[in-house]
Amino acid sequence: LLMERRDLTRNKTILKNQLHCLIHQHYTESYRTVCPRPFTKKAVKWFLVDLKNDKTILATSITRRLQRLLFTEEQIYAISKEVSVIGGTSKEAVALTSIHGCGMVTACSIIAEVITGKRFKNKHHFSMYAGIAPTPHSSGRKHKMHTNPFGNRQLNRAIHTIALGQIAIKGDPRGKEYYQRKLKEGKTKLWALRCLKHQIAKVVFQKLKYA
Repeated sequence: LLMERRDLTRNKTILKNQLHCLIHQHYTESYRTVCPRPFTKKAVKWFLVDLKNDKTILATSITRRLQRLLFTEEQIYAISKEVSVIGGTSKEAVALTSIHGCGMVTACSIIAEVITGKRFKNKHHFSMYAGIAPTPHSSGRKHKMHTNPFGNRQLNRAIHTIALGQIAIKGDPRGKEYYQRKLKEGKTKLWALRCLKHQIAKVVFQKLKYA
């Protein structure tokens, strides 16, 4: 289910990118006065009605893609609902949803990759597996920290989703405070986010181990 949902989400992104180009080509910038957010359900329905009697190749192509977008979103919603029901039966998944920014789909994505927290000796081992733990990389007088590019990318992505949720406008105050503190220390935005991900990975490990 999670793999199918990922594929659908990828297809949804492709459709949106194509539609941005085609809608702009057909309407120029004028459509933004009517639909400033062109991919809400209300906006998509407006486009479908407006293009109904237009039989040009461009209009027909836009219509087909809009219909596929609606169908794809319906499938994503149905799968997300099914995942939430299944995830609700897992105490580990329920425990993970107590982390700010971690929904049931993200929690199930973590469970699918990890299976059980007992596989890992400690939280550092878990972070290494996810490709999040910083490791020293020295060359001569240069001393730098790097993350493992060969870690579990799906697990890394799930923790990345949580981190982005925490630093969002309506995110977790503690996560935002930690992120801002790292920026004030002189770290780049990327490394500040990596530091936050490392802290989140520790919490995820604790939730999995003691759920």
